[in-house]
Amino acid sequence: MILKYFFILLKKFGFGFKRAIAGLFIMSVIGGFLELLGIAMIFSVLLILTNSKSTGGEIVLNWCRQFFPNTPELKIAFFLALFMTFVFLFKNLFMMLCINLQNEFARKWGDFVYKDVVVKILNAPYLDVSKIEYGDRDILLSSAIKEVSLDFMLRTIILFANGTVALCIIALLFYKFTLPAFLSTVFILIWTYFENVFFKAKAKKYGDVEVELSNTFAEKVDFVIKSQKEIILSNKQEYFADYLLDYSKRISKNSSKRISFGNFPLYVTEMGVIFAFLIMIISICYAPDISK
Repeated sequence: MILKYFFILLKKFGFGFKRAIAGLFIMSVIGGFLELLGIAMIFSVLLILTNSKSTGGEIVLNWCRQFFPNTPELKIAFFLALFMTFVFLFKNLFMMLCINLQNEFARKWGDFVYKDVVVKILNAPYLDVSKIEYGDRDILLSSAIKEVSLDFMLRTIILFANGTVALCIIALLFYKFTLPAFLSTVFILIWTYFENVFFKAKAKKYGDVEVELSNTFAEKVDFVIKSQKEIILSNKQEYFADYLLDYSKRISKNSSKRISFGNFPLYVTEMGVIFAFLIMIISICYAPDISK
């Protein structure tokens, strides 16, 4: 579903921006690998400093001594720490550049999308445009349309980039621990399927309610503004203020739930990844025949 809408957006509004989108994707992938490299460096330095005689510590030392033969452990740890510092500095500067380019792309692409939508509305038959609800018309002619489409596009690019990094890690795990990696992958696929079904239903529910409330609210605001003279003469300002506030509160409450459920999937997915990792560790440690 995400791919479907992504390519629809790309087809309709991607003219002249495909190279920029591909560039953002590549930069996001590079940033993901730099993040992994930095974490690996931290882990390597800690292994050498805390327990160089452990299996992991010996593996790191043996690998480093291919480049620094006859070098004491502390010096190797020092060189790794320096390299780690360089990696994190480079990664952070690179991500700052990436964010700057991302925002520049967002500005240009968002303006292009907005103008295209407005031109299409202005060129549409009047009777068709007049049938559009007040709330929908306000959304289409406001900056919301470009913000929503742009947010979806950037999130999808980052999702693709993170997915590419994850696939590389999974490929390595399959190479080293085929069956444990397979069991973990099956678990995470099942987890993400039910997660997607649950949160998709919630998103549709709160989205439909918000559209309905927004349309009703726009009509009531229009009514109150047109009835201002009668409201003043009848001294009902406080009543109609509370009247509009009630709908505003209902929209805010629904919007709060929609935003919360929009942010939950990231943490639910992380929990699934942790459980999948735990399944892999258990199968490797307590079922050595399976791990082989």
